[in-house]
Amino acid sequence: MLEGKPSRTAQGVAAARATMRRPCSPDGDPAGDERLSIELAKGVPSPHGLLYQYLVGRTRFFDGTTTDAIEDGITQVVVVAAGYDGRALRFRTSGVRFIELDHPATQKDKRALLTDLGIETADIGFAAADFTTDDVGAALDGAGHDPTSTTLFLVEGLSVYLEEGVLHGLLSTLHTRAAPDSELAIDLSLQPTTAARAAAKKVFDNRVASVGETARTRFSRDRALALLVASGWDPDEIVDPADLNRMARRGSALLVRAIAAARE
Repeated sequence: MLEGKPSRTAQGVAAARATMRRPCSPDGDPAGDERLSIELAKGVPSPHGLLYQYLVGRTRFFDGTTTDAIEDGITQVVVVAAGYDGRALRFRTSGVRFIELDHPATQKDKRALLTDLGIETADIGFAAADFTTDDVGAALDGAGHDPTSTTLFLVEGLSVYLEEGVLHGLLSTLHTRAAPDSELAIDLSLQPTTAARAAAKKVFDNRVASVGETARTRFSRDRALALLVASGWDPDEIVDPADLNRMARRGSALLVRAIAAARE
């Protein structure tokens, strides 16, 4: 990210979602989420082509994981690197606390936009943190996260931008705040296996680098899953984006739902 500026890639993802059909909870505010996406779509280029198709599959995975967790009785949802995500609005549910954790510059811009649009956010907790330097646990404490209650941690669209060691540290911190039966949902970008896929990844890398965001980490399947286990998370469901959208390119990423391992 450019110093002091909000994430352009997060804005682009939100703009892309303005065109997607998505579920919502009975008490949710999908109109508020859509107004946020439409507002961003006015001034931010929306991803297209294979990247858009990947985002459709990824969005379906994280939406479905969220609704399933709420139905199963989870009481907290922490949206990590929330960007301009609107799930706290779309899936608002009595008895469920949503907390958005994000870089201070992006969160400040988003909150100002929500205020300008007149969208109610009084029931949402906000925690600002730079994942490379700040104390994430302290930020979550300040936003009212209860580490003794079950939590779903959503880590979407983040891992590729962090060094592997930073990602390990973040996931380990989330595990220390995970009560029994807490869950993690995460997408992990995979290393390209063909020249054509390597070329496509390079185009993506150049595009995000042009707006100050560097793609840093891609995994083999085994290394990705090993990182989760080493961070305290036991993979329970592994999905390819193409399983959720047949127009997406298979093998570009793993979508993983994991369960918090028991702490010793």
